[in-house]
Amino acid sequence: MAKKNFIKSTSVVLSALILSLGLMAVGVSAAEQSILRWAIDWPTVVDPAYSYCFSDIQAAVNLYSPFVYPRAEGGVDPHVADSWKVSDDALTWTFQIKPGVFFSDGTELLAEDVKFSMDRLLAIGAGFSYLFKGSIESTEVVDNYTVVFHTKEPFGTFLAALTKFYVMNKDEVMAHAKADDKYGEFGDYGEEWLVTHSAGSGPYMVKEFITTDYLLMEKNPYYSFYIAPRAADLVKMISSIEPATVQTLMRNRELEISDFWQTSESFEVIAEIPGVEVIGFDVGRAGFFQLNTSKPPTDDVHFRRAICYAFDYASALTLFPGSKQPRGPVPHVIPGWNPDTFQYQLDLEKAKEELAKSQYADNLTEYPVEIEYWMPSPDNEKMALLLLSNLTKLGVESFLSPTPIPRALDMAASKEATPSMMFFEIACEYPEAGAILSVHLHSQNTGRYENTTWLDDPEIDALINKAIATIDQEERYALYYEIQDRAAELAIDILPYDRFERHGVQSYIDWPQSRNPYPATGFNLDARFIEVYPEKRAELLGK
Repeated sequence: MAKKNFIKSTSVVLSALILSLGLMAVGVSAAEQSILRWAIDWPTVVDPAYSYCFSDIQAAVNLYSPFVYPRAEGGVDPHVADSWKVSDDALTWTFQIKPGVFFSDGTELLAEDVKFSMDRLLAIGAGFSYLFKGSIESTEVVDNYTVVFHTKEPFGTFLAALTKFYVMNKDEVMAHAKADDKYGEFGDYGEEWLVTHSAGSGPYMVKEFITTDYLLMEKNPYYSFYIAPRAADLVKMISSIEPATVQTLMRNRELEISDFWQTSESFEVIAEIPGVEVIGFDVGRAGFFQLNTSKPPTDDVHFRRAICYAFDYASALTLFPGSKQPRGPVPHVIPGWNPDTFQYQLDLEKAKEELAKSQYADNLTEYPVEIEYWMPSPDNEKMALLLLSNLTKLGVESFLSPTPIPRALDMAASKEATPSMMFFEIACEYPEAGAILSVHLHSQNTGRYENTTWLDDPEIDALINKAIATIDQEERYALYYEIQDRAAELAIDILPYDRFERHGVQSYIDWPQSRNPYPATGFNLDARFIEVYPEKRAELLGK
């Protein structure tokens, strides 16, 4: 199917005129491009087929248009997909593509690009392919603006999951595909080129990517959706979250938004900088000490319950101001959260009772517990020390295992390498409880960082499968409640906090998502909504 080409000469003139008028209206010359910078953990990838970690998703949201867009209150709105319908048997989803959506090279986004993007994602099998793999039978192009997804079974969370499906420019990707046999006729599917380039229809496109240091994006002149009048001309994601570096950048007005990993002590320093405010909001992300159910001694449910009762939740929460203690593995702002799921509290007497029921009660010293956590992370270390102290009181041998994040990800992929417990934050990838329950609890997803419990529970697997296949929302949510109760009964996690995300923010930007945040990762840093006021920055710099 031939792709319609946009009339580039006309578009360039119109885009330049619109940009010039916009700059004139806000008193900024073309030479004084506005910039928005934020700090984030690293590394980052810009190929949406590999997009997965926090920084990857933030890049993808800005470089590519998601198929549908999440609502802050849950559910989805049209975006690339303008409308849709599902067949009576719930196996065929027909989408109408919004006409007049253009990629950053000026060509129009069509149904063939949608099919190509889904086929590529499933063929590569990385990133968010797990949301669709095993569910999508095929993708069919009906005409330029109609695409059909055929599913193997009813797929109740399909619409929500499509917020993590990013549409790529088929022609541009294939023009840069390297000839080899990796993906048959598709060569390398453009993988090598997409390490440092983008091929999307998002509000921005890659300008420069130094993979070890930063990602610099510039406005897409053909962007087809809403963009705020004073959205930044350039967006820069910076790799450092080291407190001294972040504080210096904020003080010098070279960073508009800090990362959320800063310690309470670091945020206190940032808050003292004139013109900087520390703000926070609930985001649908929680901290998990995941207990390995596949090896001694955490393979014993009574031993796991003892550990859950041995954790000092109240003290841990002081490390994360504004955060709440979770009630089950689903954060409280996520649709489908069960407010009645059992919540563990520090109770050493109950811990002793559960420990006595354990098969390891008489030989505790033979089974030391390894408490793994990210390094460097002073707050995570403090949580680990809280647990170690109380386990010592119970006579349980334990030791700390600080681990760099890349190494922790490698360990998570192997049952043999996974220690007694591993700490990771788990986010909601689409705005519904099933996003966390399926990736964290289903046995087919073990070996991911979100699922280092190595749980193999047929009852939970069956409930998750049933929930994901249920089209009716009320019935699906009832199943989510049941799954969360079962998870609490099995005591597979210590759940220290439901994250209240904090950032240091410069006064010369307006960040609307911080006031009405999305419960799905990445979208709170969709830069097209964030407005920048360079003249106010100049005042703070004394110019």
